[in-house]
Amino acid sequence: KAEQVVKDIREVTDVPCVISYGIANMDSVKKMSELSDGVVASEDIMLLLAEYGQNASDNIGTLIAEIKNIVL
Repeated sequence: KAEQVVKDIREVTDVPCVISYGIANMDSVKKMSELSDGVVASEDIMLLLAEYGQNASDNIGTLIAEIKNIVL
């Protein structure tokens, strides 16, 4: 389904296409980053904030590094 949505968007514009819905784990990060120009893992960040509060920055940094390694 996401693949078709990205295809439809690319047919009418050259604006970068980023997917945020359905990013549940690192496998979905990899799959969606292959379909699109980027991914948004806001739910994961929010879960880390909920769990660690003001001490979440190291965990969020680790998450972003993991995503970066998959996407780039």
